[in-house]
Amino acid sequence: MILSAYSPRNLLIIGFAVMIWSGCQHDPVTPSDPTPEVDPEGPELCDPDTMYYDDHILPILERRDCIACHTASNNLGGVVLTSYDELIQSDIVDVNDPNSSELIRVVTTNDPDEKMPPAPDTPLNEQEVNTLRTWIGQGALNIACTSEECDVSDVSFSSDVEPIIQNRCESCHRGAAPQGGVLLDSYSSIAQYARNGRLWGAINHDTGFEPMPPGGPDEKLSDCELLTIKQWITEDAPQN
Repeated sequence: MILSAYSPRNLLIIGFAVMIWSGCQHDPVTPSDPTPEVDPEGPELCDPDTMYYDDHILPILERRDCIACHTASNNLGGVVLTSYDELIQSDIVDVNDPNSSELIRVVTTNDPDEKMPPAPDTPLNEQEVNTLRTWIGQGALNIACTSEECDVSDVSFSSDVEPIIQNRCESCHRGAAPQGGVLLDSYSSIAQYARNGRLWGAINHDTGFEPMPPGGPDEKLSDCELLTIKQWITEDAPQN
């Protein structure tokens, strides 16, 4: 028997499906999941044959004032270098092919009108150029490393997390007028921001969060400090 599209049975099925679909809808969660996935092996240990963006490339860009000149506000030559993503999006790196990369061309050219950094700034030395070449040849990856192993197998709030917060955060986030109205002077206040995602978003410098501690990449928590706090958050921020 052929059923009409508007038969009582079909209308009942459609209505039930709509109820299920409606019940599954919800507003986006802001911030996103406050318990990010943790790599149990911790940050990658430095390989002497590998070039790491955070450890090798970013310091060159900062030291030679490349980032200071190529910000989103001035956008010189359509190139922005204030982050890894913006560097890649500026299309000056031909991944795996340093010889075809505009970045290598402008730091090695003898043409004073195209040379970067421009005179009278000091040009990149041979070692810095070779570092950029190697990094691009290895895929121009956004990776970092640590020179020390980081054990997060048994993270404790009192022994591991609280000392990091006290040393790096609490001076600005205590008292009657804490920065941003955020108190981080007790377990309960720290756990509150850990569980709602704001703590991780700030210390990991995630998009949409004010980076903490302030002062740029040089002030960011170390890989091991971040991994320690991340592991504690993943375990639901216990008071241990």
